[in-house]
Amino acid sequence: MDDLIREMIDPPRTTRVDPARRARLIATTVTVALAAAGVTSLTTGALFTDTQTMPSDFTTGTVDIAAVMSPTVTLGAGNMAPGDSSYGSVTVSNAGSLELRYSISLVATNDQVADLAGELDLAVYADPACAAGVEAGTAIGTDEGLPLVSTGLVGSSATGANLGDRPLGAGSTETLCFVVHLPAATTNAFQGTTADLTLTFDAEQTVNN
Repeated sequence: MDDLIREMIDPPRTTRVDPARRARLIATTVTVALAAAGVTSLTTGALFTDTQTMPSDFTTGTVDIAAVMSPTVTLGAGNMAPGDSSYGSVTVSNAGSLELRYSISLVATNDQVADLAGELDLAVYADPACAAGVEAGTAIGTDEGLPLVSTGLVGSSATGANLGDRPLGAGSTETLCFVVHLPAATTNAFQGTTADLTLTFDAEQTVNN
């Protein structure tokens, strides 16, 4: 073998190589190449590896509006006379985890043919001092004659930011004062009549909206 390698490195200066010797030289070259390839595979064929996972949790927020009438300043009256006003203090709160914007709509009904609802006027103020004199402030919503179909009073229930919508941060509250007034010009046709008023508070998220 050593003789063959020496002959590969410093072959004899002959013009002709014996065919048998040429075959042995080629076989030796192939053997050496395969041996080198084997060493390479032994050094690189095995790899150390590692894997780590990273979990993530996603929780949606909440929109939760509540409107509570004060037990002491309650909208409604059982013996109204022309010129009287009734005051109702309502606390609006956001019990959700997301900021919201809300709107208010109203609808009225009559307990008899006479349209007392149409005689009543309504105004709402962002003022916790809900008593006579609040009318000196600026109303955030008014309606002259309570409607018999649902009608917007403050803002709009349409999706997105609308004029008059009331923003309210998560965990926040605000107090509104509702005033219903029976005009002094109300006639005898409305004696002993009753009208019912329903207020609806609609809320939606403000983020991405």
